[in-house]
Amino acid sequence: MGKTEPSKEKAEVAAKGLTAKVLITWLVLHIVFFTIINIYGKGLLRTHTYITATRTGIPWYPPWGFYLLFVLIVVPLFYGITKRLPYSRQELAILFGLMVMSLDTAIIMDTMSVGLWYKFIPQSAGVPAEFIPAFFAPPSRSTIEGTLLGKAPVPWGELTPFIGFWTAYFIGIFAFSLFLMEILRRKFIEIDRLSYPSVRPSFEVIRMATETSAVSTSESKASGPPSLLRVGQNKWFWAGFFTLGLAFGAPSVLAYTLPELGIPAFACAGRFPVYPLADFFATNPWHIQGDSRWVPTDAFLMFLVPMDILATHVLYQFVSYILWPLIATSIGIMAPGVPGSRYWSAEGPFRPQLFSAATLLGLGIWVPILGWRYIADSLSRAFKGGKTSEGDVPALWGWAGTIVFGLILFGLGLALGVDVPIMFIMLLVISILYIGRSYFAGEGAPIGYVGWAQDFNYGIARHAGTTLGVYPTPATLTQGSWATGAWYAMTNQSWIECSVATSYYPMVNYKLAELTGTRPKDMFNAMLIGSFLIPLISVPLSIWLFYTWGTEKILTWYGPKSYQVGYVTGGLRGVTTPYAYWDAGWQTHMVAAVIITGVLMMLRLRLPWFFINPIGIAGTYVMRNVTEALPILIIKYLMIRIGGAKTYERIGVPLFVGALVGLTFWVGIGLGVLHFRTAAIAPPY
Repeated sequence: MGKTEPSKEKAEVAAKGLTAKVLITWLVLHIVFFTIINIYGKGLLRTHTYITATRTGIPWYPPWGFYLLFVLIVVPLFYGITKRLPYSRQELAILFGLMVMSLDTAIIMDTMSVGLWYKFIPQSAGVPAEFIPAFFAPPSRSTIEGTLLGKAPVPWGELTPFIGFWTAYFIGIFAFSLFLMEILRRKFIEIDRLSYPSVRPSFEVIRMATETSAVSTSESKASGPPSLLRVGQNKWFWAGFFTLGLAFGAPSVLAYTLPELGIPAFACAGRFPVYPLADFFATNPWHIQGDSRWVPTDAFLMFLVPMDILATHVLYQFVSYILWPLIATSIGIMAPGVPGSRYWSAEGPFRPQLFSAATLLGLGIWVPILGWRYIADSLSRAFKGGKTSEGDVPALWGWAGTIVFGLILFGLGLALGVDVPIMFIMLLVISILYIGRSYFAGEGAPIGYVGWAQDFNYGIARHAGTTLGVYPTPATLTQGSWATGAWYAMTNQSWIECSVATSYYPMVNYKLAELTGTRPKDMFNAMLIGSFLIPLISVPLSIWLFYTWGTEKILTWYGPKSYQVGYVTGGLRGVTTPYAYWDAGWQTHMVAAVIITGVLMMLRLRLPWFFINPIGIAGTYVMRNVTEALPILIIKYLMIRIGGAKTYERIGVPLFVGALVGLTFWVGIGLGVLHFRTAAIAPPY
């Protein structure tokens, strides 16, 4: 009996995580920062980095710097007045988890802008008007004219079908992702013990904001100040914050605010172009190609990635982007005068970026196959009944929710005009990619840019449609072929490619819940609330902001002239044009990558010494091992080799976590200043 009492006490404390105070705080932050300010600030100088500094790396990350800014303002103020901490550890976990979901507000706007102006941009030329439902794109130009210059009333009545469709779609995507990942939560978090490196900075901010020397960290009461206010107690964190974080965060913003300094500006604050590398990649005769950016956020996060994945990453990139081009050029496979980038995915017997992307598909297939016992047990507990521990989520919820919201998405696709078998195939591929990307994020951080794999969704659907006779020919224009391209555009370029919601948000939040002692059920309920409230609030609010501000006046990415709308809607022509990236080489690489992923996973299960990890292959983004992964691998190896694991955990981890939080903190502060003083400056490119 004595052993059960602490667990009951812990459950009672953890139950306080989802509170009215947390929900109210999140709603205010969501509306003000993640919707209004981020929508206004996204197009500012085309930095593509938001005020919350979530795009300082190649992929999107949780807003670590914004977390710290929030607690630096709220915690000392509240503690100074009441001698209590404003939030418990569990409450901050829920609040931070909801903020991760809020990041996708601007992505919602990117995706919705596809439909808003779709009928009146060049990408829609040649598509019969009757193919395009009014709920997907407003049929009258006069309805949306007011979004250009602003100061116009919103025609709510005419836009009701449009707002209803997109709101339902976003709710469906959020909720489908949540319920699907809930099925696999115990496997990823409790059985496989995936570390989710990108959660560590979030946890450290929570720890410093709630940890005191006088009481348990799970209580909100305190008789001493939090460690956040005791710099010496977290000296290595603050060392990384004020050295590496400030050293790389500040110049990347100064490149925009003070161009006279001559600091190279890039598309995203926090990234740096390396021009000597760019020159080398452009002029070398050996077809050695790569990414000429140095991205400190990605590099710092690589320090938290397991050694086997980091080593695999470096090895794969060395073989793929250095050794292979040298060999292929010397024997004539890579032709003189052909850019090396053509051989990444479009030409040649080995296309490393294509193979890397297909590895994500392999992870999504093999993780459930190799975990079939877990899947069978989950199904048994769901439909035969089984005891659910206090604070846990019943197994039935995950399966039932996945089916319900899968059917909702299925119905929305059919309403758009997608043919039944093609819609089933696309949902299946999306589900596989969800699983693969979430598993990848569990150890890969993520290292690189993994959204490109979503192209497999369209490619498989296109060829399946032709094979099944749904499309008479690959170039036949039908309602179904157009709708297939439309659904691809909705789920790919903005939502799947950049979004954290459909990449990893449920598992990242579940990992944070585990680290902070928050009940999984509380985190699940919070995310379910967010799945509904974010679209219900942000879709109409953003429409109102478009008509109030004017998309062309605030230099956003949402107007009809913007790069984003043209880029996204390129896929809306569907199968009416040849699909250049889906030749026999694509099919071969996809099948080979899926098979090899399975082989590597099985070898790792049977051979403890086998270090090659498919996650390290899936994280490849062209060739960045020269400037990022390789130096970090050497630093991490030497630190562990010389100082041991304790030195790595005591010094290395807090140092690089502080650098990550610091870089995003300083970029966020800088962009906040930039936001208010340079709204009328033209984009730099």
